[in-house]
Amino acid sequence: MAKIFISYKRANKDRVFKLKKQIDNALHLDCWIDTEGIESDAQFINVIISAINKADILLFMYSHAHTLITDYSKDWTIRELNFAQIKNKRIIFLNIDKTPLTDWFLMMFGTKQQIDATSDAEVQKLIRNLATWLGKETVPTLDIDDIHGKSDTTTLSNVEGFDVGYDMARFAIYKLRGQTTSEQESEMKQKMTALGLNTKLLLDNMSAENMIQRLNDCAYNLGVLFGKNIESSVCLGALFVLSVIAKRSRISEEFGHYYDKAIIMACRQLNIDTSLVNRLINSNDDEMEDMLEGIKNCLYML
Repeated sequence: MAKIFISYKRANKDRVFKLKKQIDNALHLDCWIDTEGIESDAQFINVIISAINKADILLFMYSHAHTLITDYSKDWTIRELNFAQIKNKRIIFLNIDKTPLTDWFLMMFGTKQQIDATSDAEVQKLIRNLATWLGKETVPTLDIDDIHGKSDTTTLSNVEGFDVGYDMARFAIYKLRGQTTSEQESEMKQKMTALGLNTKLLLDNMSAENMIQRLNDCAYNLGVLFGKNIESSVCLGALFVLSVIAKRSRISEEFGHYYDKAIIMACRQLNIDTSLVNRLINSNDDEMEDMLEGIKNCLYML
């Protein structure tokens, strides 16, 4: 059951969905959001009503698009906002683009605190508050405003991102098996610190249940810093290791295919040639080194 309902204007979809992913990843939940355009059709009003009734919090994504409203009684985001207020839901205003509140919004909701969604520091504070209100534990995330104080790395190439994901996944597997030395853990701590990553993600309380999520969190945080391609490159490096381990361990055919499908998605996001992808997921141990070189040659060109 979604504890958070997100109300937004479709003009801000890209920015809002990025925020949603950030909140979902940090709190291990799935905020409810209209992804298919149902807000425009009155026949789906019961879907909206049900989602708000089940939620504890409504995040209202305010933007310039709200200044263009001509009839407040017919606007769906205003209806969602009013219904949530009637239902005594906690309402949080996030300002997507620093647009000042219109007089109508000032009259109706001017006393509510606004969160500057363009500030990573304020978004991180919001996530911590959401965790408190919902009684959830947050995933350690990167404070982007303080990155220069945490990271020695100003750029990261796709090849370097792949190597980071590869090393992290291999380290995570060995740590799960209790086979990491203090020297290896110290080295990984230094690497993560240099990248601006929270070392707790891989060094504290590692388990089979949280390993994938923590690797994903590392990739996501690096993507925030260095671009979406880097996130995909880091994921691809980690998935390569996990796919090989699954096949060698013969964990199960289904488990191995899970990683293969994820590899295909990561390669598509990076526009890596399909023929290489097929060779990759069907390769054997003897071909792994060639596959590594093939992937890196593609990444060099991105």
